[in-house]
Amino acid sequence: MNVLYLLMSCSAQEKETASGNDEQTNMIVDLESWSFATTDPFPEHRPETIDCPALAFRVEIDQLEIQMDFCNYAVLEFAATQDVKAGTLVELLILHTGLWALESGNAHVAWTLGTDVFWEASPEIPASSEFFFHQAELTKDIRHGDPIRLHLHNHGANDWRIGYFKRMEEY
Repeated sequence: MNVLYLLMSCSAQEKETASGNDEQTNMIVDLESWSFATTDPFPEHRPETIDCPALAFRVEIDQLEIQMDFCNYAVLEFAATQDVKAGTLVELLILHTGLWALESGNAHVAWTLGTDVFWEASPEIPASSEFFFHQAELTKDIRHGDPIRLHLHNHGANDWRIGYFKRMEEY
């Protein structure tokens, strides 16, 4: 099993090098380099008590998983890994497992670039598994190190996964 994994990894690296397209160079956020944000883009959503330990987060198969049964409210911050000019097409992928709770309601997930909302959704609870794929042109520049925040809350034992936030076109 380990040999098979090693061969698959080597094959993927060779293909990446041969094509000259390193997918990692397109990533605007490094999913492993998150921190709890000190600025909340939606302070009106904050519950009285936030219970969200770091053990609710883990990177698995290149995705950041957030286990909402351990975390009732999350605002994460990533530092932009590169400069990206306005007009550049960017893309994000985020998904959730089935949303379930004793009481119905809505979850809220949003990505912000500085103080601007880049994308947000409010899926109903209960809901089946779903993924959100969003492509849009940036309306203003992102500078290396700029804050990019993920805001997420729902109720119930649900898992969310962040697939990527990346640049689609060269600038």
